[in-house]
Amino acid sequence: MQYLFLGLFVLAVFLLCWGVDSLLKKLFPKHHQQFSGKAVRLPRKGAILGILLSFLAFVAELFYASRLEWYYHLCCLVAGAMGVFLLFQYLRFAVYYDADSFLYRDIRRKAKTFSYKEIRGQRSLLTRSGVNTTLYLEEDEIILYSAMQGVDEFLRFAFARWCEEKGIDPDSVENNPQYLTYFPEIR
Repeated sequence: MQYLFLGLFVLAVFLLCWGVDSLLKKLFPKHHQQFSGKAVRLPRKGAILGILLSFLAFVAELFYASRLEWYYHLCCLVAGAMGVFLLFQYLRFAVYYDADSFLYRDIRRKAKTFSYKEIRGQRSLLTRSGVNTTLYLEEDEIILYSAMQGVDEFLRFAFARWCEEKGIDPDSVENNPQYLTYFPEIR
């Protein structure tokens, strides 16, 4: 009898998760670029640190709540908030791209789709931690850096599509892929 109740409980949890997932898909539909599988993401270190901070703050509050002073509770709250923010930032930032356009989404604004011919140029800056690249678009700019996952593949693909859409010979543009410099330099 208890196996029947356990099976019904598992089925109920499964149906609840499936229903919530279906509802979220209807409320927040994905753009077609997100299905291409090609994306630029923030480094995983931030997500891992966010998980650790959130988990450790939760565990400290759960097990040591009665023995801690008020300022330890405040530290746990701040650490948990930082962890949630890091996770949110990791999940929110992305550049999805396909053959026609790319979708840029970050923590400050909604997703916006750009075509490759909108790229005016770029500026790359070599720092201690790597290369910071700013892509200048007609009305906006996108900041990428070398520690991001998939940034080199994106810039290489975007440069090829940009040359194709503008009718430019790729060999006529001076670039340096080692420093993530593909497009003409904006001064």
